[in-house]
Amino acid sequence: SCVIAVNALVMSLELDYPGPVWKWVENAFLVIYFSELSIRMKRQGYAFYYALETILWNYLDMVIVAGGVVDLWMMPLTRLFQSAVL
Repeated sequence: SCVIAVNALVMSLELDYPGPVWKWVENAFLVIYFSELSIRMKRQGYAFYYALETILWNYLDMVIVAGGVVDLWMMPLTRLFQSAVL
């Protein structure tokens, strides 16, 4: 929860003080979220996908982190490959 609060603070600072450093900060937060999700998936095993008491939160976290991965990591890679090919 502390990471989420700091991330919210950073997002507000990013709007007030634009600069190139924020891209690195966003990537650091995504690494933290991705690592946390991966550890939970490994620890819970199949229960991560089927446990009724946490299934909605688990899928919500998975969709949010997957969206971040696509936005911050996959899209720049596809642009890089497209520019190399074209």
